[in-house]
Parts: sequence; structure tokens; C-alpha cells
Amino acid sequence: MKFISRKEHNILAGLLLAAVAASPARASVLVLYNFNSITTPLAASTVGSGISSASNIGFGGYAGAWIEPTGVLQFNPGAANNAASAVASGNYATFTLTSIMPMNLSSLTLDAGYGQFSSPAGYVVESSVDGYSSILSTATFTTQVPTFATYTIDLSGASFQGLSNITFRVAGYVANVGDEQFDNITVNGSLGVPVSAANTTISANPSSITADGTSTSTLTVQARDANNDNLTSSSGTVTLSTTAGSLSGVTDNGDGTYTATLTSTATPGTANITGTIGGIAIGHTASVILTPRAGTLLFTKIEFVPTGTHVVWDAVPGQSYSMLASSNLVTTLVNWSPISVGAAGDFIDTGSRAGVPQMFYRVKENINPNPRISINKPTAGYTADAFQNSSGVDDGIFNTYATTWNAGFPTPAAPAWIAINLGQGPTRVLLEWNAGGNYNYQETDYGGPGNYAIYTSSNSTTGADGTWSQVVSVTNNIYRTRSHSFDFTGMKWVKMVISAAPTNSLNGAAFDEIEVYDISTAYSRGRIAEDTWFFMGDSITAFWADRNTASGTNDPASHQPSFAAWIQIDNTNYFPSMINGGIGGETSANGLARLAQNLADNPDYHYWALDYGANDAAGNNSNTANFRANMQAMITMLLANGRMPVIPHLSYATDGGHNYATNFNAVIDALVVSNGILAGPDCYTFFKANTNQLSDGLHPNDAGMRSYNLLWSQAMRHLYP
Repeated sequence: MKFISRKEHNILAGLLLAAVAASPARASVLVLYNFNSITTPLAASTVGSGISSASNIGFGGYAGAWIEPTGVLQFNPGAANNAASAVASGNYATFTLTSIMPMNLSSLTLDAGYGQFSSPAGYVVESSVDGYSSILSTATFTTQVPTFATYTIDLSGASFQGLSNITFRVAGYVANVGDEQFDNITVNGSLGVPVSAANTTISANPSSITADGTSTSTLTVQARDANNDNLTSSSGTVTLSTTAGSLSGVTDNGDGTYTATLTSTATPGTANITGTIGGIAIGHTASVILTPRAGTLLFTKIEFVPTGTHVVWDAVPGQSYSMLASSNLVTTLVNWSPISVGAAGDFIDTGSRAGVPQMFYRVKENINPNPRISINKPTAGYTADAFQNSSGVDDGIFNTYATTWNAGFPTPAAPAWIAINLGQGPTRVLLEWNAGGNYNYQETDYGGPGNYAIYTSSNSTTGADGTWSQVVSVTNNIYRTRSHSFDFTGMKWVKMVISAAPTNSLNGAAFDEIEVYDISTAYSRGRIAEDTWFFMGDSITAFWADRNTASGTNDPASHQPSFAAWIQIDNTNYFPSMINGGIGGETSANGLARLAQNLADNPDYHYWALDYGANDAAGNNSNTANFRANMQAMITMLLANGRMPVIPHLSYATDGGHNYATNFNAVIDALVVSNGILAGPDCYTFFKANTNQLSDGLHPNDAGMRSYNLLWSQAMRHLYP
């Protein structure tokens, strides 16, 4: 049956192929076959300047192919009724492009439709680039002739750049031994030296923006060739990704440049911008520093005023504050009473205080809580490692074999995944995972994911179905624990997909707990998550902050309640996120060397414990000069990044090698006062009175580790309402 052709190029109902399916903007037509010629219908109707030859459409084994008088190419594929049988049949149309100059292809477009009684019908395209060994693209037609749909095949990948010739094969398949028609076949691209992804650059202007959720930086990709010269035309599809902030879509300017906009979040550190051009990684990346806004304000005003009058301080509308009132200039911060303020930031003390002419008030801004919302929520997961119960990842039980989730040795082709149904509500969340089988912070010998990505979904019902959006991607992870924050507006599920185990992990990828926190409040106020704690330190920190649960909190080997659990016991509105950054053998010099990277990898953490000195003072070292300089440098770096350093006293030791610990503690006291930072717990006084809680004269035993958690919670209790 014959049909009258009608060209309708505005119909774009075709499938988007090869992941990115729009042909690059302003790409030139290298060859067009429109089958309209009366005398040479199989010849190219348009041949781009520089193309030395474009062969006529030929046929390999096709007896059922002919040109319609209406200007279309019609196939009758015979018994081929799917893509596989179309390839196996050996029936195809073919054409070859040849050029003296290198051809850089961008896309192949087909205008096609199926004949009457022929649906389903479709096409299969192969090319000489891989010796016709694989299907380049296939799609099922969506329209019946004389209406045609346009199908676009992305050819911007590296294998289609810099060619001197290429041959395409187009096969068809139909149902019921029917027919299908092609109205136009077009190859788009450019001629000249092909793009070099290694030489292509990404630049950012400006290179530093405020982390306020609105500031932007313009990202520009300049495509360059193998001679390192700027290209001046579209050079393939560009994709960009960032480790912080959010990216707009990429605009192809048609002159060898591509642009996108990075918008800051209210937190993540440094935004590292990477990308691909033509599917190949761009060689020269860019970074944008997200300068943080001020975090929690502590002790914002001290007032000594007549009773019954206004007590005024600078306040953030809607923020919660706490107040200490006394008739004496006390220094012990106790008896905080939560109050709320409006825009004026004041209140009237109307209490009856007979005989007290004036009152002392100390006011502080409360930490915005980031509630832990993942505990015992529904979970789902998949791993090839047998008998893995996904429910153990959000049960609040740390560092135990029984609740560790083992992902084995996943691959990109066969990944493992774990998902938690958090429910809707939060607009921003912080996800923290923990592989407690490892001792040091930078250790993955006993678990942790190697390569992983985090996704969110608003419509999944099982954790496996639904639509998912990637929000985090990490390769070559080196840490035992790590966290990430991301937008969660309208979402319900969060999923970790592990595509590789750490390279040195003995038993593959594994972790014992995932915690997710609601940080929406702090984020909405332009701040990082405030109730977040990163404990940098040496082996002592690595021991006590591991949150080992053993068989329960009453087990002698358990280190629970943890610091976070103690804070929650005192105030159920709070459960701090805590990262154990301890590494055995570390000195203050090691801490200083690691701090910048730790900040970049953990941009959501506000309080930074600097628990160093035990190794600096080892061997009865009495010289504190280097220790003082290193600690001051870390304090300066943290304050410059809007973070709050917290420094505890060195512990008392009975090993005979720390006789000058008090010298180092004196330095700590001086640094706390001179920098206006927070003092941590007095571990020296406690362990001098409790030497039975030391295992080897220096390190805490299990009882000592429990005491460390309690000491830290007691020392930091004044920060909370």
C-alpha cells in the first residue's frame, strides 16, 4: 500500500537516545538524504563543504526497498520483527562519508514512521567505527506515515571525532510483514581538528562566592583541540557536575564555549567542578570557594541592668535563645531557660526580686537542632552477599558485626544498594554513614564503600521502583565514616548505590550504620548544620569516639551512651551528628596537615574538636613551641571558615612518658582564652583520679572510653538549652 508523504519536522515525539539526545546547537549539516530527486533519488541532496564524497544509498540484501514518488525511502523488512532479527537478516540501507579534513560528528537524525498494519516497527543503526559489532542505536517508531517523527542519535563521543571516513547501516523491522518509510537521513557535525577533552578548560567567575543559597558563579567551558587552540564551533555535548552547590543546565553558545551557572548552598567548603565533552573527562577543572556565613552565635550579650527593665541584644527573628539570670557575675553556665524573641530581640524581666537592685543576664543563641530522622525507618536493599538484612543500617546500633550490612564486591554493572524511606517533610538532610570495623579515620581495610552515589526519590514505594535523582557521587573513598548534605524537598526515599569496594578492603564494601538528620532549619537561615561535631585527634579519639555498642549499653565492652546519646538524654530535641576523625600516632603537625582536606570533605560540621598533644608530649617532651604554633594555625583556619574549635586537656598518664602534660595543658588554656573558643573536658583531672580506667597507662579501657563520652557531653552541655 502506498502513502502520500508529508514532512512535519516540528514533531519531536521521538525517543531521546544514547543518554543525551538533543543534537548540539548550531551543528552543520555534513550530508542530507531527502530522496526527493526524480533522477537520482538515492544520492545525497546536500553535501557539506569539505566533504569529499557522500555515497549513494546502497542496499545490503534488501529486495524490499524502493523510492516512493512522494520522496521517501520505503523498506519492507520481511520477517524481521525486532531489532535482533533486523541485524541478523543482513538487510540494510548503507551510505559512506569521506573527507580529507577530519570529520567531528555530532548527531545522526532520521525522520521516519511505520506503514499501515505495521506497528510495532523501528530501526537499527550500526557503524563502521566498531566494525558493526554493536548496535549504535535502535528505537520503535511512534507515528504512522504520512506523519513522521524525528529520531536523534548522539555522535558526540570520542570515537566519532577526527574521522576520515565512516559508513552507516540502517536496518528496519516491522510487524505483520509490513513496511516503514524514511523521509530524511541527516548527519551533522563539523570539519577540522577534533576537540581534545584533555586540553579543554573549565573556568569560574568569580572563584569565590558567599554560601548563602543565592550567590552565583558563571562557569565557562572552552573547547580546545589537540594543538591547544580554542575551537570556534560546537564541539560535542558538555556535561558538568559539582561537589557543592547546584548547577543550571549547560548552554552551548555555538562558538566553542559552553556556559552554566553555579548557585551556592547555605553550607558544602569548596565546589569542585568537573565535566565531560563528547563523553570524555575534561582535563582542566575548576573550583569555587563557598565562603560560609557565620554559624551559631554564642553568648551574644551580657547585661547588668536594673530589674524590671528591658534586656536587649542583637537577635535573629524566630531564633531560639536561652538566658542565665543571676545577681552575681557568675561564670558557670547553668540553669539556661529557653526564650523566643521577635524582630526586636528583647524581653522584660518582670520577676519579683526584692532587695536586688540589678541583675546579671547572659544570653546565648541556641543551637538549631538537626533531629535524627532515620532511626528504624523502613529499609530496602540489594547485595550479592547472602543473608544481608537491610534493617540493621538504621537501628542506632554501631560497630557490631550482627548489624553490619555487607555489600561484598559490587561493580558498576552489578551494584549493591541500600535505601531508607524517610518520609516527606525535610527540605535539607545530612546523611552520615559509618564503617565501624575500621580503627583509623582514613582506613577502609574492614569495610566502607569505595565508589558510591546517593539518590533521592519522591515516588518510590519499595526502594527499587520509582524515579531517582543523583545528589552525591564519590569515587575512591578513603574514610571509615563520612557525611553529605543535599536537598530533600518533596522527597521520601534516600538510597546509597555502591559500585565498588575499597581497593584494600579484605571483605569488600560494608558499613554498620546510616544516620540521616533533618537540617532544614539551619539551612533555611543561611547556615550550616549547627549540631554537628567532628572529633579530630589521635589514637585516644579513635578509641573513645567509635560508638561501639557491643551487645548493649550494659555490656562492659560497650562505649555507649555516646557523646550524642548523652546529649539526647539531657534534651530529647537534640542528637548531634558526630564524625570520629581520630588516627593513631597523630601529632598536632599531622592534624594541621589534614585539616584543610577534612574541612573540604566535611563542609557541614560546625564544632571541631582538636584533641592533640599526647604524641607531641610523648617521651617526656617539655618543649611546647611547635605544639602551640600548630594548634594556633588550626584554630585560625577553623575560625576563618566560620567553624568553632573545641580543645580538651591532655589526659593524665601513668606510662612514665608524659611527665610534662601540664605544660601542654597550659598552652591549651592560653589558646582558648586568646582566641575566644571553647574549652573541652578536663581529661587530665578526671583520669588522674581514675587511673583504673587506663588500659596501658595512656589509652582508656572500655570504662575509660565510656567516661570520655560522658566528659565531653558534660563539658558541652552548656551549649544546649
